[in-house]
Amino acid sequence: MTSIHDHKSILAEDRESARQLRLDIRLHENDLKWMKDNKGIIIYAIDNDIMKLHSAAKEVALGGDIDDERKGYTQVFSGDEEENIVGIARILTHFIFYKLACKRLNSLFFIPPLDAEFSLIFEAVFKNAGREITQADNNIGILDSVFNNKSMSDEEVARHLIKYSKPILEILIGNQSYNSEIQRLTNLLNEKRVRSLNDIGKDNISVPLDFLEAVNKKKSLKEMVWTSSLRDKWLEKLMVSGGGDHKRERAEYDASALASLQLINSRLKDENIKLILITGSPRILRIGRKISIKERGEVRTFSDLWLRHPRCYLGDPNLLEGENAENNFGGGKDIAILLDAFLAEETSVDSDNYKEIGPSEEASSFEVSNLYENELLEFHSVGMNYQIDCVWL
Repeated sequence: MTSIHDHKSILAEDRESARQLRLDIRLHENDLKWMKDNKGIIIYAIDNDIMKLHSAAKEVALGGDIDDERKGYTQVFSGDEEENIVGIARILTHFIFYKLACKRLNSLFFIPPLDAEFSLIFEAVFKNAGREITQADNNIGILDSVFNNKSMSDEEVARHLIKYSKPILEILIGNQSYNSEIQRLTNLLNEKRVRSLNDIGKDNISVPLDFLEAVNKKKSLKEMVWTSSLRDKWLEKLMVSGGGDHKRERAEYDASALASLQLINSRLKDENIKLILITGSPRILRIGRKISIKERGEVRTFSDLWLRHPRCYLGDPNLLEGENAENNFGGGKDIAILLDAFLAEETSVDSDNYKEIGPSEEASSFEVSNLYENELLEFHSVGMNYQIDCVWL
């Protein structure tokens, strides 16, 4: 039986998680407002954990070898069901890869050397897919011998069928195999949903000229020293943050990409163009929140300026809209409303003083959790053809 203390602890944890999600959503709301008010353009880069979230949603959304901090990708409340966490991950990555990029660009980018890191990830998945096929082929041979063995009882045949058919069926009709993962990654590449920034000058990719120049311009001596210093600082923080499980090779890829992210945006500071990296890495986001950047006379954090957690798109008004938008509910907007209701503190007037009476009982963490999950999953099968229209200068 859950004690009052435990209940309060769970509620406090859920409120903190909801608060962070609301902050994440607000960053994307600010991005949309900035694009509208300034005729601005946001070009999105992608971290490899988002590639894995798309290709192996269950492994990453529920915690896996990409990052050891389970809560934060698509789990918000302590009572979230695993099926819903994975389903929401799939909705989010569909939105990110197929709807977030503007129509003319229609692509996300790897900031080098994250493209090289992805090649290693793809190679590892490909090898595992090959081993999977070999294992399935061996199992087919075993089952063939079983079916041809007239001396076996029906019980023995059934036992062998249960034991050896699962890998075969997973390849044929499952969505958790390495072969299904490699297919999802291959689809993104074949459809050119993700490309390297190294390719924008030679792959007939239509990008704003100012962005092309910011990416391809050779570094001055000053920029070389500056970005080298940034990279070293990021590497130092990444190796310390979260302990030793953040491997050095991975940290080096991330540090170089994050230094390049700041360099490119510094070159674009006088243009209405931004490069934003979508990442779910708690380490990167945590470090980024501690880095203050002065831009146009305003001091903001690195994370607020140029990093976005994939959860921030849960509040996008077009997250769940298909062709018949008028038949949908409020989409992602309703998630923000639910979170605001959950986090709101009611007050009552006591003489001339306002007395805080805590969060509304009408918006408990359990109810908000169910509402937010059910609304998203309700539209999992809706056609998703909307893309944000960019205004090109």
